[in-house]
Amino acid sequence: MRYLSGIVAGMQTKTNEIGYVAAFNIPEVNRGINAFALGVQAANPNATVHVAFSDSWTDYNQNAKTTEDLLKNHDIDVITLHADSNATLDIAEEKGIWSIGYNLDNTEKYPNTFLTASVWSWEKYYEPYLKKCIQGKNISMHYWEGVETGVVSLAPFSKHVDKETKAYV
Repeated sequence: MRYLSGIVAGMQTKTNEIGYVAAFNIPEVNRGINAFALGVQAANPNATVHVAFSDSWTDYNQNAKTTEDLLKNHDIDVITLHADSNATLDIAEEKGIWSIGYNLDNTEKYPNTFLTASVWSWEKYYEPYLKKCIQGKNISMHYWEGVETGVVSLAPFSKHVDKETKAYV
């Protein structure tokens, strides 16, 4: 889903500068950055993804500062995040910068700038897994499945995503 949201960003940008506010420089986050950047490049080879780490999942002020610093240093017109704070989306809405969310469809909260989001519906994984544990059928395993499971999806496109982008995705 990060790759697909990267396609949206790559097709939406006019400045060819896209921002990515990430919580930590760890493999999980870096995989998401790489997937997003590959999607951007597939759709727009001239675009660049600028990454800044906030070193916090939840600290609103730290994520806001990281977002502001990124915007101050680059001509970003599309921004995304991998953190659990909505600071980046709040700032994007305030400044009229296109945004791509994380974990939730925030179309209603950010009606002027929100494009889509990578969404995880963890209950679709954890509920069946916990039931197996309760039944004593717990099996240690790696879980790596795709969109067909419903665990990962792309939020519906907002009205700001044009039909060409929707068709490409």
